[in-house]
Amino acid sequence: MANVPAEEWGADQAIQMIPNDYLRYYWFAAEMIRKEEEREERGLGTRAAEMLRIEQDLFARYQEPSLTTLPEELSRRGGAYCSEVAVTAMVAIANDQNRLMVVNGLNGKTIADLPSDVVVDVTAKVNRKGACSLYPGPLPLQVRGLIQQVKVYETLTIEAAVRINRDLALAGLIANPLVHSAKVAEHLLHDILNANREDLPEGWT
Repeated sequence: MANVPAEEWGADQAIQMIPNDYLRYYWFAAEMIRKEEEREERGLGTRAAEMLRIEQDLFARYQEPSLTTLPEELSRRGGAYCSEVAVTAMVAIANDQNRLMVVNGLNGKTIADLPSDVVVDVTAKVNRKGACSLYPGPLPLQVRGLIQQVKVYETLTIEAAVRINRDLALAGLIANPLVHSAKVAEHLLHDILNANREDLPEGWT
């Protein structure tokens, strides 16, 4: 897989699965932090800062009436083929194709190890009725804990946003596998709220 360099992975033999690119942030956290620090030392800024620059360039390109091909910046942004997936899903629904696709959907009873009301990314049969998730069986023990912990972080963060609740926001950050200290979580929340103060609804303190 182009976005998962083989030389970075040695654990796939142990877990008996093809690793998703995002796992590098959890399984190689120290290495990823070191790469970010190296970017800063070279004057490139963080990946997040780079993404903001790329998106500004993309928005400018999309305003060009003569643009008829995918901008080169899109390959550096990521998600270049999401539009193809979306069209494929629409075609499968319109033509009742029973196409197997990986989609986001309400969990329900699909994965028993997760709450029924969360969204999961699973293989589904896509046809005129929409996307019908296929039961993948229990989560493998090798990754069950990480998946559940990430879902707890996501759920608490959503609850915090809906209820405008600082305690829930802090609890979500503490639950995040990438945040290894409650003190760090407190500093992160303080910085996040300060950086986004103008865009937050009333009630956040």
